[in-house]
Amino acid sequence: MTRGHRCAHRFRLRSLAAVAIAVTALAGVAPIGAAAPSPRSFVIAAAGDIIPHDMLVAHAALPGGGWDFTSMEAAIRPWIADADLAICHLEGTLSETDSGLSGYPRFVGPRAMAAAIAAAGWDGCSTASNHSMDGDWDGLVETLDVLDEFGLGHAGTARTTDEQRPTFYDVGGVTVAHISYSYGTNGLAVPESRPWAVNVIDTAAILGDAAWARSHGAQFVLVSLHWGEQYQVAPTAAQEQLAAALLAAPDIDIIIGHHAHVVQPIDVINGKYVVYGMGNHVSNQFTRWGPPYFATDDGLLVRIHVSERANGTFGVDRLELTPTWVDYPSYQVHSVADALLTGAGPATVLLESMDRTLARALSLHPPGVTITASPWPDAWCGARRATIVGTPESDAIVGTDGSDVISAGAGDDFVAGGAGDDVICGGDGADVIDGGSGRDRVFGGGGDDLLSGVRFSMLVGGEGRDSCSGTALLRDCDR
Repeated sequence: MTRGHRCAHRFRLRSLAAVAIAVTALAGVAPIGAAAPSPRSFVIAAAGDIIPHDMLVAHAALPGGGWDFTSMEAAIRPWIADADLAICHLEGTLSETDSGLSGYPRFVGPRAMAAAIAAAGWDGCSTASNHSMDGDWDGLVETLDVLDEFGLGHAGTARTTDEQRPTFYDVGGVTVAHISYSYGTNGLAVPESRPWAVNVIDTAAILGDAAWARSHGAQFVLVSLHWGEQYQVAPTAAQEQLAAALLAAPDIDIIIGHHAHVVQPIDVINGKYVVYGMGNHVSNQFTRWGPPYFATDDGLLVRIHVSERANGTFGVDRLELTPTWVDYPSYQVHSVADALLTGAGPATVLLESMDRTLARALSLHPPGVTITASPWPDAWCGARRATIVGTPESDAIVGTDGSDVISAGAGDDFVAGGAGDDVICGGDGADVIDGGSGRDRVFGGGGDDLLSGVRFSMLVGGEGRDSCSGTALLRDCDR
């Protein structure tokens, strides 16, 4: 799924009058005898910190000038793009003119970082952090200008008093509000004349903003907090107290956290989730740098499943966790399970990373949390990652002359494998699949399929009433 197919659209409320008109227009009564609409649902994706460290920026530099960061999130993109709304966390600032770049202690990255964030499938970012003022006032303004240029929403920092208000996203007709706050700005002063430029954590202010969002049409409120102690896995007492106070309010639905640079626990308070810390998403912090950077290459991508209740409100049903890991020196972020299957990293390192991440995230035994290795079931076939994936419609798929892994979608598909040694999986429709001239493995899906292949092919039926051609060496279709 590309960002263009996603149903999330950002908007800001311009006036109370506009809200009143919209509410009045939508307040009609359903016709007598009309079927009750199905409960609405959507998925929000969130991940750890994206930081413009100097070595990371240097790695993205192009020989002829400029930067390209897109490869860093290419492998994780399906997990992001498949969500209905995807919210990242940008820790640092971006230069509109690529001038004054800095990697530490002030983070000022090139504008190409925003291009890569958008290309990865993110819809917006939280921007309140201890590095929000690293480029001073002008840097804060330029950061938001650049995010705007690439169509990215933002919450937590502001150029005007109106912009300080919650950011709204239309997610398939459901209004989601995003609000973001930081514990501070590393002692860098927020302009006295613009105290609203960075949202600083204050319980009353957060509750007030959430209530304002509800009163202006928000049906689900997501809170991002830059909080806690760096490199400390356990949440601090202050984090726990703040989470309890916020999640006691009816206006806040979930809290997601950043800043610690290591994965922290997930808990349920007052029936609502707090994800204390998701570690790093893209950064130059690695275990290899030694203490205190142990496990800073670990991260967590969280998929938040939200659905409509009988009373018309929305709540979180469950969380799906995807442990992530950043490779050095490519700075590419991977799903750990995916990297194990594809050999994208050392198996021992990856297994240790996954064990750490899950042990930390699940240490408080939160209910309703599952682990996911793949964003789409269709992305795998015969225990291998698909190189060609069909759509939910009826497709005609033709493989290459090489060895392909083809996963048909839900429609009634025609698949021709081609010349290589292919692995082909049918979908839920009634498919016609021809392996081609190689030593192919062809698997039926949920429909009534017709499978064929040459002598040295293997044809295996699925859940439907499948037929296999008589030429293949191994046929198992009457299942």
